[in-house]
Amino acid sequence: MKITPIEELSEKFRDLRSDTGTKLLSRREIEVGSLRCVYEEWVWEEIVVRTCIFAREDVEGMSDDALRRVLGLGGTDASVKRDEEYVFVNCTLCETR
Repeated sequence: MKITPIEELSEKFRDLRSDTGTKLLSRREIEVGSLRCVYEEWVWEEIVVRTCIFAREDVEGMSDDALRRVLGLGGTDASVKRDEEYVFVNCTLCETR
């Protein structure tokens, strides 16, 4: 899997907001294969999480398992959440305690 960093967030990701109660550690747009997404690391209740956020229209026909495989997370407990605009793939890294 080839991951390429992108200098600036593209227009489709500029309206992304962090959830209340989370501390954003890093955010950058990357290209995974032929798909663009935003990669974030953040902390919530002392748990560090990484998230890849895709524009919903870019991954509309992909199953949750297919998304996990694209990111090299096949067979993991990475959660997938879909809303009207975005698809979020979350993976817990560690607890900060």
